[in-house]
Amino acid sequence: ALTRLNELRAQTPYGPDNQDRLDLMKGAVSLQLGMTQQAEGIFNRLLAQSGDPYIQANTWFWLAKSSFAQKRMGVSERAYSAIIEHDLEDELSQDHWEELVYQVSHERMNMGADWETLAGKLNSDSIYQTYLIANQAVIQHNKQDYDAANEAFISAKLLLNATPVENSIQGGNNSSSWWSWFNWFGNGLTEIQE
Repeated sequence: ALTRLNELRAQTPYGPDNQDRLDLMKGAVSLQLGMTQQAEGIFNRLLAQSGDPYIQANTWFWLAKSSFAQKRMGVSERAYSAIIEHDLEDELSQDHWEELVYQVSHERMNMGADWETLAGKLNSDSIYQTYLIANQAVIQHNKQDYDAANEAFISAKLLLNATPVENSIQGGNNSSSWWSWFNWFGNGLTEIQE
């Protein structure tokens, strides 16, 4: 994919906006291939040089995604703030917007800050709602608040069961999903909870 992008770039005289879109794509592909430093170099250059709203919003998203995956706190919050400040929300796809809101909410949760207000911006059937409840359960479990953790795990499981398949990662018998651990003890719910 990177080779093809480089070939297109060399063969076709693109205008600056199209060149920036190719570079954004190159950065996203590089990130997905694990070439984090190369990707982040591209993203930082695009943030500094491109004034295109689409490029700015999507570059912030990919930079936040990279930092979140590496557990570098604060970049998702900066990306979210920049996108809100410059009114760029509509430049992101719904999936990217929800993922960014999830990342910021997750970071706030880990810092003990208010994350629920922001998480309320997610669609009620978003898989990210379930992720956040499961994350909360893990945090409570790690604090040895087992009753609250158990309630949160049950809530996450119930929400996961109610999530439309097209919005989830659980489709069918996906035993490779990290959600499969919910079923290691049966469904974990009493008859009343089901």
